[in-house]
Order: sequence, then C-alpha cells, then structure tokens
Amino acid sequence: MVSLRTTALMTALLVTMAAVNTTASPIQGHADATPAIVKRGMSGGSGSSASGTGGSAFWAFFKKGWDLYNHFSPRMAIPNRLPSTMRNFVSAGRKIVAIGRNYRDHALELGNQIPKAPFFFLKPTSSYVEPPAPIEIPRGCNVHHEVELGVVIGQTGRDISEAHADDYIAGYALALDLTARNMQAEAKKQGLPWSAAKGFDTFTPISAFIDKAHIPEPHRVRLWCSIDGVTKQDGWTSDMMFQIPQLLAHVSSIMTLEAGDVILTGTPKGVGPILPGETIDAGLAVLDPDGHETTLAEMSFPAVSRQGLFSFTSEAAKL
Repeated sequence: MVSLRTTALMTALLVTMAAVNTTASPIQGHADATPAIVKRGMSGGSGSSASGTGGSAFWAFFKKGWDLYNHFSPRMAIPNRLPSTMRNFVSAGRKIVAIGRNYRDHALELGNQIPKAPFFFLKPTSSYVEPPAPIEIPRGCNVHHEVELGVVIGQTGRDISEAHADDYIAGYALALDLTARNMQAEAKKQGLPWSAAKGFDTFTPISAFIDKAHIPEPHRVRLWCSIDGVTKQDGWTSDMMFQIPQLLAHVSSIMTLEAGDVILTGTPKGVGPILPGETIDAGLAVLDPDGHETTLAEMSFPAVSRQGLFSFTSEAAKL
C-alpha cells in the first residue's frame, strides 16, 4: 500500500515537472514560502526565476507540491506540516479580530463594564510589526501596551461550534495590541468608532508562528511584558472570561474566519504607556504536566517617534 508520504512526494514531483513546460503568467500575491535551501539549490542562489514567466509558474506549482509533501511527511517537524498560509500568517492573513475586555481585572482598571458576551473589533493587517523593527508612537498619542495570546486560524470556517473549534486552530502567537488611549477616549466620548486608535502601522507587534502542538493547553499560558526591564503586565490565560472555543464560535457566527486570520484573545491587567526611547519586551510561557515553565516566545521592540503628517489633538478629533 502506498503511504501518504510517498503519494505526497509523487504529487510534488509531478506538479513540478508539469510546470517546467508551462508558459503561464506568474501567480500574483502568492506568498513565497519555499524553503531557502530548496530555492537556492534550484535557482543558483539568487532565488529569482531563470526563465521568465515559465519560471514563475514553475515556482508556483513547486510550492503547492512542497506544501502538500510537508503536510503529510512524517519525517518533517510538526510546524513544517502546515501550509505556508499559516506559517506566514503575517503576510498571508486577511484580518485581525481583537477581543475586548476578556479579562475582568483589565476591564475594571479602565473603568469599563464587564461584558456579558464576547465583543470584538477589527485591526488592519498593515498594523503588524515583527521584531526587531521599531514601534512607532504617533505625535500627540498616549499609546498603551496590551500583551495578548493570538490564535492563528488554520482553515476557513463559519458557524463553528465550540466542540469543533480546535479543528480550526493552526497555532498561536505572542502579540501586543497597542492603543492610542487618548484617541480612543475621545472617540468614545463623541460616540464615534475608535478603529484609528488601534489601527496605526506597527500597532500589532507579533511573534513568529507557534504550532498548537506546543501549546496543548492554551488556557494555561503565562503572558508578560516589561518596559525598560520593569514588569508591567504578568498574567495567565486561565483568567479569560470567555475561553477560546467560545470566541471562535461567536466570531464565526458573524463573519467567516479564514486561514491565516488571527484572533487576539484579550489582555490581563497592567496596561500602561510606552514612550519614544523606551524598549518593550514581551514573553509567553507554558506549564508542563509537572508545573515547570517553558518559554516559547519572547520579543523586544524599541519605541520611536512616528514620522509623517499625523498629529493628534482633541480639537482635530472634532473636525
């Protein structure tokens, strides 16, 4: 009986061979997830096509076969079995869904009411920033940090049940949800949306993908962040009021979740300002069955003043 691994490898070879003779146009917007060592071996080190549009089609077909092989091959490490959309969610994902007030103490520290059901807002994927790039602080903005566990969606789903929510999760990421708090407060006061306060470039610092096999109990995760070495937030996902299956069920009852989307699950107490010239560090750790802590992700970002035309004032917000 032919194994899945053999079938996948044969498929990868067939689609690659078929691509050699094609003259199709390049696939626009296709994420380049071919492993560098493979690309260097095939392209002489440059990573570019040597045969025009035919070469572009070659790489598009090769990547599809490579993803399929990785998915089924038992010799590959667990994270490499995932399609490139999930591994490269920062470039491939279509939306960021951020859950608000999911930790009681955080809601109380901001003087907000405790929600009776999950609620969320959207952030643009252009707000992603990966370390060690800087966080940009807009002029006139009081920017607050919020450390969070991000859930990376692995397949498209709508009306997902809580019982099957885990089937739609590819993995996780450590994230910071940054907020221009004074902009948000001004918008709330006027009864206006506050998307702008959450949507600046660099306002979603995020780590690399963490396969869900490494976080078997997502509600036993420790999250922390510090400013210039001083701890500001240190909490546990066990304090979530609405757990991850409930969040996926709720969000997917309203909008379709797609592979590469990220759900930010809320932040523990301790949010506060970050200023230009400061450095923010964040981390994520899990507990093993014996109660020992293992750090899975850490990231560090310098904060700088944002360049450009934007400057926030309360008067400007009224225009």
